[in-house]
Amino acid sequence: MQGISRLRSAIARSGSESSRGNHDAAVAVLLTPIEEALTLRVSRVAMQFQREHPWPLTRIRVYRNELTIHVEPLARSFSEREACMLRGYADALCEMPTPGLVERTVIVLECLTRSIAKTRLSLKWQLRCNRIFTKLRWLCLRGVAGTKDYFDKTAFGLSILLKEPKASAMRLLQEHELFVLHNHSLRKFHQVQDAKRVQYLAGFRWPELDAYRRYIRGNTQSRILMTIHMGDFLGAFARISQECPTNWSVLALRREQNESADPLEQVQFCANTSLLRPGQYSTVDVVARLRSGRHTLAILCDLGAKFGQTDRVNFLGQMANFVRGPASIAVLSKVPIVPFVCYHNEGCEHIEMHAPMQYKSSGEEGFSQAVNRMTQQLVRMTEQWVLQHPQQWKYLPEVFSFLQANASAGDAIDTESAL
Repeated sequence: MQGISRLRSAIARSGSESSRGNHDAAVAVLLTPIEEALTLRVSRVAMQFQREHPWPLTRIRVYRNELTIHVEPLARSFSEREACMLRGYADALCEMPTPGLVERTVIVLECLTRSIAKTRLSLKWQLRCNRIFTKLRWLCLRGVAGTKDYFDKTAFGLSILLKEPKASAMRLLQEHELFVLHNHSLRKFHQVQDAKRVQYLAGFRWPELDAYRRYIRGNTQSRILMTIHMGDFLGAFARISQECPTNWSVLALRREQNESADPLEQVQFCANTSLLRPGQYSTVDVVARLRSGRHTLAILCDLGAKFGQTDRVNFLGQMANFVRGPASIAVLSKVPIVPFVCYHNEGCEHIEMHAPMQYKSSGEEGFSQAVNRMTQQLVRMTEQWVLQHPQQWKYLPEVFSFLQANASAGDAIDTESAL
């Protein structure tokens, strides 16, 4: 495979840089080839490799979007030992068994999806192509070593959690694979700010639009716009943000520190969008901006322990861990949360908006109790949305990670996203 050839060459260059004492360069030269080598394997194969060979450096993280794996340094200076450890990981990656015919077919289909997403083909035609790719990809995925067992176990667990027959849960997983491909197309689509995107956003079906306009008319109080990873949530954030006055600002929390490595670096929700990256803001700063008025915070509430402190709440009849950040910010800033969900149906995207949730203090309720109560309210809405369109929820196959009592930030590959 070309990816492995490039990785072997990078390992040799890294060794040369280390011998000259250039340890930062020795690390940097390996990052993109490792990223490419992991991306050019079926995700379950890559994740199994990560379990067998844990990522060696805490100051470099690995995370996955729909069809790509990203490697991002969290520091600028590395030691000789760190460079050596990364070369050891790269050596192990080179020794992975080469993909068989079935896995190579899956890789080809995923490459086709990536290629189509880079074209100017309409989203409707991309979705049609991805439906075909999904059928072929699903048949092949179940032939990749370990993947069939993974889907069987996941379908069994979902059948219990969703109270569905196992066959129905398996169909949901297959339909979910279609939205994995489609969400990749959506990410690429939203990076281009043009007339096609404006026309697309205008086509969102939003029954509560008039009610929302009445709610915000003349209202200078900030608000938190909250949803989950479902449907075209990025497009929905952008469509709702179009209703902001010109003197209004939208804040969006990002997980990437490096702008150039951010797949959504070019995405704007409105003219005054600020992408807040790790290290560039604090909760105190966000709360202060919201309290000053004329700000909207775009945030997702279906995140686990990798994104901060969590609360134990009831979800699908089980105790689960969900981030307490959205509720904490709402309580501290005393601004309302406007919950909405976006889903695909009848060939277009739908926005379903709920009434604003305003935190009301109680004399006997402390801060933690208030946050836990509001987090439970948000998760109850999340549960309702997931049950309505489970196949469109990004984390359907990973739902069990929310149920783990000791969810860790050190999983093999981070599959979560801030936006």
